[in-house]
Amino acid sequence: MSFFKNLFGKKKQSANLPKCSSCGKDIPPTESTVGQDIRRSGGVIVGGAGTGLDEILYKGTICRSCGRINCLSCHDFNKKGFKCPNCGSSISPLYADYLR
Repeated sequence: MSFFKNLFGKKKQSANLPKCSSCGKDIPPTESTVGQDIRRSGGVIVGGAGTGLDEILYKGTICRSCGRINCLSCHDFNKKGFKCPNCGSSISPLYADYLR
């Protein structure tokens, strides 16, 4: 029984969660990946594995130019839009592969 629990059970959170550059708090992952959400609603992912849609998505943003990470509470989308408050470059959703 524990084999199936390990195989299909909820993923454990890593002890090394990303930290917000503004407030310093840990940024938790979302409940499911984008790929899981697409499949749950009956969609199909064209391209199969390796599309990045099954990467862990955290509740934050990252600037891929300067590396600044913000939780969703600290980044004010109304004032800053989708620009980094540090360097002005575009920000991206915080996927686990961007942290590698």
